[in-house]
Amino acid sequence: MTAGSLSVAGNGPDAYWPGAAYVDWVGTDFYSRFPNFGGLDRLYADRRYAGKPFVFGEWGMWGRDQPSFVRRFFAWVAAHRRVRMLTYDQGNRPSSEFRLYRYPRAARAIRTALRSRLYTGRPLATSNAAPHL
Repeated sequence: MTAGSLSVAGNGPDAYWPGAAYVDWVGTDFYSRFPNFGGLDRLYADRRYAGKPFVFGEWGMWGRDQPSFVRRFFAWVAAHRRVRMLTYDQGNRPSSEFRLYRYPRAARAIRTALRSRLYTGRPLATSNAAPHL
């Protein structure tokens, strides 16, 4: 995580770093309830992790329907080129508080963000015409 959870000495990212020889990817979990973008910036910029692909092992909405969080999250991802994987966590039960049906405005923002060329590999269509493949 970008900080320890619980945030106590010995429970931050440093405590779990075995050394570059033992790590292929670096990443974190990130939720709208605790949007620590400053901590995320520090984790991503740490020189020990330079050159390692970055992953969001879990990310998701939690507590409130916040499309502004989604837009900020995807803007952050687009600005950080080492990000290679995003895994949305909906939990393992249909009633989980992370399920997107609970956050319809955020879900729409996610759909919009995922139309980006960054995720599709194609430029956005500017008309209703079928794309040329």
